[in-house]
Amino acid sequence: MFAPTDNGLTICFQVETQSVEEIAKRKGVGARYVRRLMRLAFLAPKIVEIIAVGKKPQDLTAEALAERIHLPLLWTEQEKAVGVSLVT
Repeated sequence: MFAPTDNGLTICFQVETQSVEEIAKRKGVGARYVRRLMRLAFLAPKIVEIIAVGKKPQDLTAEALAERIHLPLLWTEQEKAVGVSLVT
C-alpha cells in the first residue's frame, strides 16, 4: 500500500534538497504529487499500525489519505478524521 511513498519519502528525508520541485524533478513526478506523499510521513502511529496489520476500514487507502486536504496535524484528530478510533 505504501510502496510508492517509501521511495519518495526516503528522498525527502535522506537527501539534502532545495525544494519540493527539486524532489519532484529527481523522481520524475509532479510537485503536487510529492506534497501529497509528504503528508503521509506524519500519520498517527495508530493509523499506520492498523494499515500494517490489515485492520483498516476498506476505504482507508494511501491514495485516500494523500488526497485529504485537511488531514489534521494532531494524531488523535487524524484518527477521528479517518475513523480509526472506531476500528481499534
